[in-house]
Amino acid sequence: QSNHGMFFEWVEGVTVREWLRPDADTPFDSSGADLNRRLQVALAIAKAVCDFHEAGVFHCHLSLENVIINFNGEEDACTATLIDYSKAVISSDYSLTLRDDCIKEKSRKDLNDLGLMIYSVLSNHIPVTETEDDLSSAGEEHL
Repeated sequence: QSNHGMFFEWVEGVTVREWLRPDADTPFDSSGADLNRRLQVALAIAKAVCDFHEAGVFHCHLSLENVIINFNGEEDACTATLIDYSKAVISSDYSLTLRDDCIKEKSRKDLNDLGLMIYSVLSNHIPVTETEDDLSSAGEEHL
């Protein structure tokens, strides 16, 4: 049918993890990025998360792999796009009694993940810790 419930566009750019890799062979290599460029990236990511939250959507799976950044425009401004909505939650999905607790829990998770991402961007450091999701997907690949 011509009435689609959702529409997704292809987003140009690279993931934040790819941008942070020291051996990255991308047009957006971070190795020479100054603090101003890193601040642009951090602000773009924070804006993307804020836009989601203002719309009543919580990503619940923010990571360096789930944010695409792109530098474009006359001022070479950075934009960030969140991808992989597989764990996203829409606040209207919950009854009024559960909504406040759910919003607090989901926004806390997103903000904690956002803090880790901003730390990684500003310090030019990719964390080496593996999450449970990384461990479970690694186990599935070897089956």
